[in-house]
Amino acid sequence: MNTALSELHEGLLPALVALLNDAGTLHDPHDNAPTPSDHYAQVSLALAMACDPETSLDDALAPLDAWAELDSKQIGHLPFNRLLLGFCSKVFEARGASAAQLARIEAAHARCTLAHDYPSNNWALLAQLSRLIEAPDAQVAAEQQAFCDLLERWTTRDGAFIDYPAQPAAGGRVATPFAYHHKALLLTALAARLRPCPALFAHLRGLFGWLVHCWDAAGYAGGLGRSNHALFGDACLLGAMVLLGLDKDDANSPVTALSRRVGAQRRDDGLLWLDPFGHQQGDAGWDNYMHLTVYNAWTAAVTAICRWLGPVDAEVLATHRVAWRGDEPGVFHDRQAGVLCMRNAEGGCLVLSTRGQLPQAFSLNEAELRYAGGVPLHAGGQGDALCELVPRRVALARLRQDADLAGWTTVIEHGGALYGLTDFDQVEVGEKAETVTVSLRGHPVALTRHPPAGVVALALAALDWRFFDGRLGRRQAARREVLKQVTGEILWRIDLRNMGYERELRIVPESVRVLNLRHGQRG
Repeated sequence: MNTALSELHEGLLPALVALLNDAGTLHDPHDNAPTPSDHYAQVSLALAMACDPETSLDDALAPLDAWAELDSKQIGHLPFNRLLLGFCSKVFEARGASAAQLARIEAAHARCTLAHDYPSNNWALLAQLSRLIEAPDAQVAAEQQAFCDLLERWTTRDGAFIDYPAQPAAGGRVATPFAYHHKALLLTALAARLRPCPALFAHLRGLFGWLVHCWDAAGYAGGLGRSNHALFGDACLLGAMVLLGLDKDDANSPVTALSRRVGAQRRDDGLLWLDPFGHQQGDAGWDNYMHLTVYNAWTAAVTAICRWLGPVDAEVLATHRVAWRGDEPGVFHDRQAGVLCMRNAEGGCLVLSTRGQLPQAFSLNEAELRYAGGVPLHAGGQGDALCELVPRRVALARLRQDADLAGWTTVIEHGGALYGLTDFDQVEVGEKAETVTVSLRGHPVALTRHPPAGVVALALAALDWRFFDGRLGRRQAARREVLKQVTGEILWRIDLRNMGYERELRIVPESVRVLNLRHGQRG
């Protein structure tokens, strides 16, 4: 087993257990409150403890029992908890749990009913994994097909997982946040490990093959979309790598690099910051659904259960051509996702966003810039300067005061509203000798929604929030206002020998009010 991953897990589990009170409830030191009951930290911790042979089954049941005592209106994230409880049942049974202990797990499992529709595709894929794992023998083939059908619909031709929308248009804009690509990879690896079939391995090969293009040997594989560089995605990636046979005690293993990078996020209390920038900026980069104990417990559970299950047979992986190629140089462009990955023979890497994606949040008060096109997403070897590259989600009021918070995204003010050069309809990528050129052309789009006007619009917005989980509002991301009278052009030149770059920006007409001029940067 990989020593760096063992050290990461062995430091994390006792730090979490120390936060349990006598009632079995996990305290969140960042929120200074109990871990959110509608998430999955309690059940995650129960699974991680059960996988530890030094922890008694009674102790492992304590956080699960505390969760099971909650009113049904207090619990949430049911597909997450159902999958975790299913694994709890397997581990407890393997450890010789009593019938009474197993019955408590089964009762908790039964509370986690699955729905047919979810706000994000990664939730739907997670629910389908539970259906597949739980299926009786006669239904396994049908559930395998259903899982593969979702992946067929929700991956680009080049292999990126599409988290939104649920019904992608052919060649249309999509959202492929890296953290949820890692999650889809984990779910598919679990499916292939527990319910193998050739079609699952074909999808696994595609997802894994896509990932390696954006891998940085320093242990990074992020930069795009929500949960950017988040611990949740890192945990999923670690779990997938374990299942794919990379959990070896090898200094050059990607598991070593990722474990050490995540381990550098260790806090004084033994928990891990939720992104690489926690020591410098705390929770500034967190999404509103992120909680310290939730993602830490998830990390402990995922790494523990994947090690407990063990990897897919190496010969099977070789037969299906599922292999790690994260150190190969080359240039790769997923045109639908709009992700351009470049790596040279020395391991230098640069990831750019090209066409721009559909933002998964399109609100009244925040500009979601983490899906913007025309910006660098990750540059290898940046160290602490990395956070200056990472696109952000910025409050509209702050952006009006300081447009430089938009980073590489050009912000334009027109008619009192803010627009961003985030979407490009014309994308050309060329490679000649050791130089890559990227030419982008598009019109600015609105960065935020207009407030609902009139009684009907206000009522619809209230209903959307109350009953549809904001789904109607998210759909407006596909209909953002376009400032067609303004055209923006960006030209990137990248020297593959050292990953140096030049960027030129042109806005027509020049009379447009640009709030953050960034012409001709070099790096």
